[in-house]
Amino acid sequence: MPINSYDKACESLEGKVENMGIRTVFDRFADQQPGCPVGSLNLCCKFCSMGPCRLTEGIEKTICGIGKDTLVMWNYARNVAAGEAQHAWHAYYYLDFLKQVAEGKTQFEIKGGDIAKDVAAKFNISTDRRPVNEIILDIVRLFSDELTGSLSEEKKSKILEFLVPVKLRDLWQKYDVLPYCSMPEIVKTITRTSLGVESDPTKLALQTIRLGISDLINEYIISITHNIIHGGFKFKESVANFGALEKDKVNILLQGHIPVMPSVIAELSNDKELLKYAKDAGTKGINILGVCCSGNELFGRYGIPIAGNFSQQELFIVTGVIDAFVVEQQCVMPSLAGIAEYFHTLVITTDPIASMIGAEHIPVEFDKAYDQGREIIKKAIDNFKNRVVEEISIPDSKHSISGSFSVGSFLEKVGGIDSIIKAMAEGTLNGIVIIGACTNPRIKHNYGIATVIKELMKNNILIMATGCAATGLATSGLMGKEVLNSQDVGNGLKSFCQACDIPPVLLFGSCVYNFQLFYLGGQIAETLSCTINDLPLAMSAPEWMNEKLFGIASYMLAAGTLVHIGPPPPVLGSDKVVSILTNDIKALFGGTLLIEPDPLKSSKIIVDYIKEKRKALIK
Repeated sequence: MPINSYDKACESLEGKVENMGIRTVFDRFADQQPGCPVGSLNLCCKFCSMGPCRLTEGIEKTICGIGKDTLVMWNYARNVAAGEAQHAWHAYYYLDFLKQVAEGKTQFEIKGGDIAKDVAAKFNISTDRRPVNEIILDIVRLFSDELTGSLSEEKKSKILEFLVPVKLRDLWQKYDVLPYCSMPEIVKTITRTSLGVESDPTKLALQTIRLGISDLINEYIISITHNIIHGGFKFKESVANFGALEKDKVNILLQGHIPVMPSVIAELSNDKELLKYAKDAGTKGINILGVCCSGNELFGRYGIPIAGNFSQQELFIVTGVIDAFVVEQQCVMPSLAGIAEYFHTLVITTDPIASMIGAEHIPVEFDKAYDQGREIIKKAIDNFKNRVVEEISIPDSKHSISGSFSVGSFLEKVGGIDSIIKAMAEGTLNGIVIIGACTNPRIKHNYGIATVIKELMKNNILIMATGCAATGLATSGLMGKEVLNSQDVGNGLKSFCQACDIPPVLLFGSCVYNFQLFYLGGQIAETLSCTINDLPLAMSAPEWMNEKLFGIASYMLAAGTLVHIGPPPPVLGSDKVVSILTNDIKALFGGTLLIEPDPLKSSKIIVDYIKEKRKALIK
């Protein structure tokens, strides 16, 4: 099957892939078409051994007696739980990591001590004359309870009290969707969707909202622990796409979502001893590139170039110059090791719970991580000599990228909340949209993302970008200041960005930083004494793939924003479930769920929504 990509650099490798008999994600997607009509509608069930059951024409009940409305909601609720479990585990893992760093049991040093003190102040943790390690251990205890709820007596989440405006908390409390911790909500959802427990789809829908809201806890913990250990994001400039690969240097790709080893390797890439080792091996140095969410984190902290996103990962190996592809977990294709067999590339897995058939597994150990990082870099250097010159083909595509923000650094750059409110009042900005989630072969690679963004920018809408959507925008040439010179940016947005010295598309990190639009919206709402639902804010996921989207979408819907999902979520097997998630949820919380795979149609709806919200706000 042709490589179906908006990025011509990807398509340029199509002939090579075909000639070598390599099958990529695009081929495997074609193999699965037209797809299972029952599974795509979430009308099959494998939860007990009486089945499997499927509800098709003429079959209205499963063996246990539930109909399609409950079955679709059971399946969807478990989709939400599976997505949130990835974030909850990430938070749990990094809390343990932070604890060990603070206790001096690792090779890491705290780079965000000031961040730790700032967080402590927010949660009334004493910082006076205390070592930063002691402060961090108190943060760990607080956050651990936020995850598990095991120590809580008040049954209230301090993180949600900090993040969520009072009016919204009261609304959530009214409908019993305000959780006090994270992980038990995942367990509760799995339990409620088991045989003999909850069969009311409306009540289960509210459970998915509650579950999604608890994901705010996960995402906040992840962002804070990352920043305390590795340091916060800084404004950086670099390049993106295949052209960032360097033929004469050792190329190491880093991919995943849990950036322990990626951060180590990024730091060690400038180590004098390792650079000498590389030059002695006949190379001109060490070139580190990031893929997917860890790529965003590495760019934001170290200025590391971004290679690309999820759908491109196999194609990087096809260039013939990847000496090591180092991965951890989430959104890593298990096919990588098989593709690497055609070339010299070493595929190395580093997360303790994420190995891959055919790859070398070096699970990171916190007390040996830098030693392991040196070992991995030396393996890549030693592998340089195994390249086959005739197989090298690097597409000539490279774009400049600039940015990397948190809400705090963004507000500092633009002059605070009042500056944003003024820009909206004057019509310089119509609103803000966060674009995130993955890429997906169901939609032309990066086309949905780029198309939506261009239409929004033309209509003076500022963009916050996360996850693979962000890396897709970077490789499409839409994340640099030079974009301001294009016809894709409206005059109002252009003048705002030029005045603030920012690009119109702002990188806000990996997918776990999606909560930052929620947080920003909460601050604007409290300043204006209104609700997030009153603001011209929206979220778009034009090419989503991973279930992690559902938790994020749920809390954004519960906040009252518009949430656009491109490929339809697996709920279309039940008109009632669709109605619950669109009409009923909107009636309760004000959030609008837009399911529309066509990026031109969806962008028009988003623009109209944003303009109407702004118009109503300034009356």
